[in-house]
Amino acid sequence: MRHTHKLTRKALTISALALSFIIAGWQAPTLLAYSTKAVRSVFTNAPSQPAKPELKAAAKSLATAQETLSES
Repeated sequence: MRHTHKLTRKALTISALALSFIIAGWQAPTLLAYSTKAVRSVFTNAPSQPAKPELKAAAKSLATAQETLSES
């Protein structure tokens, strides 16, 4: 009885490890692509995505508001 319990536990451990290796191998290309894109964007000066027009307009209006406050 004790021997079968030991074998069952070993079989479950091996199958859990095998499943985790399969999942890791399946997800590895995606994770590698995300990590290399993140690393590349850190070392390049250009942003990975261009700024949105709404953000540019908000920054411009904020700059003009600061100029008018500093002038008065």
